[in-house]
Amino acid sequence: MGWGQRWPERVPRPKARRLTETEEHDIPATLERGIAACPVLSALSVQVRAQRGRFYIERQRNEEDAEPCTEVWGRITCLGSP
Repeated sequence: MGWGQRWPERVPRPKARRLTETEEHDIPATLERGIAACPVLSALSVQVRAQRGRFYIERQRNEEDAEPCTEVWGRITCLGSP
């Protein structure tokens, strides 16, 4: 690194966009159909939950020696166009 070294311009992160009412109902239904079509995800009892414009892929964990809890496996945020 020398004195004349310049860092490349920072690329801005895409902004999250607001979903329309129809998208809030259609997207989780599409995700649920995809999970039902996948034998692995359906065997693991993965579910989709929508909250504050994001979609959460989660699994209900029910073990005999521990109390039931929900594990979040992933979060999907809808991004606006660049």
